[in-house]
Amino acid sequence: MVSDYDPFAEHYDVWSEGVGDDVPWYVSLARDATEPVLELAVGTGRVAIPIARETGMRVIGIDSSPAMLAIAGQRARGVPVELRQGDMRELTFESQFDLVICPARSLLHLANWRDRRRVFEGVAAALKPGGRFAWNAFVFSPLVAAHLQGMRQERLGGLWEESRYVPADSRIELTRGVGETRYVSTGPLSRNGRD
Repeated sequence: MVSDYDPFAEHYDVWSEGVGDDVPWYVSLARDATEPVLELAVGTGRVAIPIARETGMRVIGIDSSPAMLAIAGQRARGVPVELRQGDMRELTFESQFDLVICPARSLLHLANWRDRRRVFEGVAAALKPGGRFAWNAFVFSPLVAAHLQGMRQERLGGLWEESRYVPADSRIELTRGVGETRYVSTGPLSRNGRD
């Protein structure tokens, strides 16, 4: 199975710069929970690995991208991180969790509210009574989205990103690339993600 995220997995950490200040918050939440912690859209292990390393707790991370999971697997050697390929919209676990997390605005990559609702329903079923679900999001600004429309933002190593604003859906679609190579859109980043 190939994911839309596989082509730029090796560059993902450069694109996720700026969201790293959330790691201490997730570690602090894990310290107050029982293990294992479940991370949705674990990616390259940016959050799961520090949680496991700093708390000694087992973290189960799921992601749809085999390439992202391969990178996370290399980085997670020696720490209690268990990686699984899967779709966060289809959560099925025999046991329940005290803490489920979804860092890096990953929920906003889902195409619509129907998909997000499936995640929330799956998380609700996966949580122990009194358990917590923590995630990142951002405040959508139509003015900023309109300003960035079609603008190419350059990153280190020849990486670039262009946004396309879809006002009717309050949605931003990102296209990323390296040099002349253009990758598929990473999916919508939206305020309301209408179907």
